Amino acid sequence: MNLQSSIMFHVRRRPADSQPRRRKKKPLGAANGTNHISHEREGPMLVEVTHSGDGGRRIKLSNEPVEVGSANTNCLQLFGPSIQPRHCLISLVEGVCTVTPLHTDALTFVNGHHITQPTILHTTFNT
Repeated sequence: MNLQSSIMFHVRRRPADSQPRRRKKKPLGAANGTNHISHEREGPMLVEVTHSGDGGRRIKLSNEPVEVGSANTNCLQLFGPSIQPRHCLISLVEGVCTVTPLHTDALTFVNGHHITQPTILHTTFNT
């Protein structure tokens, strides 16, 4: 397991009638013309995923937990009808990154799976 890599996530509301979409995978770094190897040296980080698929802002993870939600006191503030004021917590402890939902109504997904308890994030690079 390579812990010196980027962690990407996207929180969004799913419509009640949504169907899974199939997308063609792009090589990592193809959207902005960079090589993914350069990001490995930066340490673990959250990378915003935009509608266009381009990487948005980056938040470097440290030993301080990142609280995500709609409240203005959160480290990462997100807006939307399904985003709770205290939605989830992203922690990096001794090189292990976890996501923990903070509210029973906080729909939180990791790799397409709904999570209800702390979940370890794993990263891989396809080379």
